Amino acid sequence: MKIPKIKYFFLGCLFTLAALPLFSQDNSEEAAGTVPVRWGVGLDAAFYTNNNISDVAANGFAAPNGLAVPGVLATAHYIINVPLLTGDGTNPLFAGNGLSLRGQVNVTPVTLEGIGSATFSPIAFLAFHATAFVGTGWSLGELATGLALWEADGLNYDSFQGVISGVTFGGRFQFNLGAIIPSTWTNIILLSDNRLQFRHFTAADNNTPYLFKSDGDRRNLNGWRYTASHVIGYQLPFMVNLVAIVTDTETNLGHAREVSTMASGGWGSDFTLVRFGPMANLAFNGQHNLTILAQLQRNVTWHDTETSLINRTYRGNYISFYQLALSYRLNF
Repeated sequence: MKIPKIKYFFLGCLFTLAALPLFSQDNSEEAAGTVPVRWGVGLDAAFYTNNNISDVAANGFAAPNGLAVPGVLATAHYIINVPLLTGDGTNPLFAGNGLSLRGQVNVTPVTLEGIGSATFSPIAFLAFHATAFVGTGWSLGELATGLALWEADGLNYDSFQGVISGVTFGGRFQFNLGAIIPSTWTNIILLSDNRLQFRHFTAADNNTPYLFKSDGDRRNLNGWRYTASHVIGYQLPFMVNLVAIVTDTETNLGHAREVSTMASGGWGSDFTLVRFGPMANLAFNGQHNLTILAQLQRNVTWHDTETSLINRTYRGNYISFYQLALSYRLNF
């Protein structure tokens, strides 16, 4: 079934929140590798706005124009921590070293994913991680879709068009001033997580964009891309134990970057997406944790927004509200 009129209602997982619980109190033991086995469940919700980008000036601001369908995701995870290279356990640079293995299942009303990951921490301020996932998606008509292929006359909303899979390799640098100047009030946090990702959707060739989960304005292509999350925050000795500013970036690499470039009059496969905004974390006790994130985004706009993405031409970029996201975790 092909529906020429393009709708942007997508349910899915959150772009940023997976990297944020590193600082929460309920995950501090997990990060340090002191809990051998841990499992938990979670619920993510994101509230979006419709933004009228057809009339926005290039490099301007797109004001919200009503609410879009919210996104929701349920997750269950199981973690095994293996201490490695910890020395005698007295040196804070090495006491928390180890390997963390994680299995996770994500479910939304229109997608299903299985995820496996491994994180190795050789020293307190550095970690290397690898992730693999496989999933699929279906459609609830024009209300919501989890996985859809762009065609010449719009989106193909057929359910179960194929399988999407991918791998991610990355490194994370993290620093806490409180480790150098010990005090309740000196916990200034810096984090930079940089990732190389490869994705493949079996129904798409290497030149055809597609949508996956809550990325209606993130134009997926088979191949490589670079993503990064940067956080500067302040850790507090209260229930609200962290406030921070978060910035996310994403850009295609290799062939995917050259598919339809801005300079060639294409839709902008070489555009760099940027999202940024404030975040707060609430740790209710050792088991319950809630992260709140509000984000603006710098995105691309086109001369012909009512056509299929593959027929659009780049016009400029704009700033708009992206999401208000809530992420709840219950760990056991």
